[in-house]
Amino acid sequence: MILPTPASPRSWRSRAVLTLALVLSFGLVGAGTAPPASAAKTGTAAVAITAFTLDFYFADTPALVNGNIRAVDPALGVPTGSVTIVSQEPGHPSSDWELSGDPEDDGFFGGSAYPTQVGVRLFTVRYSGDATFAPASQVFEYYVPPGPNTQTTVTASPSGAVTVGRKVTFTSNTTDDAGRTLELGGASGAVAFLNNGVMFGEWIEVTRGTTPGKTLYATQSTTFSTPGTHVITAMFQPSLPFYVESTSAPLTLTVTAKPTPHPTPKPTATATPTTTPKPIATPKPSATPKPTATAVPPAAPAAVGGSFVVTPRSVIAPGSSVRATAEIHSRATGKAVTGFVQFYDGNVKVGTPVALVKGHATLRYQKLSVGRHVLKARYLGTKAYAAAFTRNVTVTVRR
Repeated sequence: MILPTPASPRSWRSRAVLTLALVLSFGLVGAGTAPPASAAKTGTAAVAITAFTLDFYFADTPALVNGNIRAVDPALGVPTGSVTIVSQEPGHPSSDWELSGDPEDDGFFGGSAYPTQVGVRLFTVRYSGDATFAPASQVFEYYVPPGPNTQTTVTASPSGAVTVGRKVTFTSNTTDDAGRTLELGGASGAVAFLNNGVMFGEWIEVTRGTTPGKTLYATQSTTFSTPGTHVITAMFQPSLPFYVESTSAPLTLTVTAKPTPHPTPKPTATATPTTTPKPIATPKPSATPKPTATAVPPAAPAAVGGSFVVTPRSVIAPGSSVRATAEIHSRATGKAVTGFVQFYDGNVKVGTPVALVKGHATLRYQKLSVGRHVLKARYLGTKAYAAAFTRNVTVTVRR
């Protein structure tokens, strides 16, 4: 979630693109040469299958797969036929592609794998074969990182009640929403600490650790000059927009005034009694002071959920346009929210913010250039709901 605070530093945001390139390199999967296979209506020439995952994806989100079917002996021509990508997941979801047979396409195919869990996953590429080439298949590995939802906690040392002027150190820790350590591109970003909704100190870049409570953490120290109740929160903003921001539950810290020192009274000399002293009047009880009202912490903006759908997606021809629709709703109630959505092509804003109508905003991307386009949208938030990015969808434009 995003609270109204000063803009996050460009120093760590500017490294998002470099981080993304590094992360995507982990999705690259090695190629293998499929052995010749015989079939009644196909040839016997061998093909080599290469495949790799693109895009940034998580469990229960399709992972874009691209690859090539090439003749081991290029003199035999370009393979034709069909390709099926089969995910080794429950139900074995699959994705199909017809090879064009055009030499310029170099046996290109595309589709999706459908991961269901974090960690190393598998998919199989099956080639049908044609009159010249034999059927073949190859198994590939790819890695699914934790995310995209995050959760953040904050602790104080010392905790409980402290006196005015004493230094207190706050520590945040961020994981995914299942408590797993964020990895790869997720393990970068910055944290802001807020006191009663107002940021204090600077943005702190997160540090990777290995001890419980400090696996992806930031620390900030401060002193309090006045007594009272302070509500502290820590807000994590990831470097990559594919991860969701998160704000910790509030931590209440009570700051008390320093006790006033009293001088030690001098001992009184014992006097010799001469007369019977008069009885001392009983002092009247002091009035009980009225309790001080407890400060009510400001309510943090509520989290949102949503979806981002692009039609058509995957591979399109130059000059084509695609229609993108962002749907945003309250994560707690599922009801549509109001506000505006900014659409992006990579890190570049496309057009002006579009108003949500019944929780939906639509934009048509016109005349996309040749290459790979990572499309996404950002809900800009309101006082009631926190800003957030949608997932990204990759569209490839090929001649």
